[in-house]
Amino acid sequence: MEKITTYGSLLEGAHAHHILKDSKLIRKGVIDLPYKMVDFGEFPALLKDTKTNPVYVETYGVSDEVFKEVERYEGYPAFYTRVKLEDGSYIYIIDNIPSKLYENFEHIQNWLEYKGIRDIKYYFVK
Repeated sequence: MEKITTYGSLLEGAHAHHILKDSKLIRKGVIDLPYKMVDFGEFPALLKDTKTNPVYVETYGVSDEVFKEVERYEGYPAFYTRVKLEDGSYIYIIDNIPSKLYENFEHIQNWLEYKGIRDIKYYFVK
């Protein structure tokens, strides 16, 4: 059994939670991560950051079948990257945006459009 930590559309009550509905909830709450959360309109993402930030997460124990379904849903490895946290769970982040683009909305928007993401609403979640 693998563990998945989620922070967005897979959370309980969110539109993609049905993927995890039969999985075992291990924890939920706020943890500090070395990422900043951004909102790309239809979905959030975590981007590497130089400091830690609080992020609300839920961690689930999942079957191999659900693990594969989450990987498909997250677009791994083409879009999201899988990172193993200290507790052994996997979280999906975006780390293939060149760091020089992080603070420049126009460049990030162009990069996302190149990746096939349109109509981006971009802001930091406080």
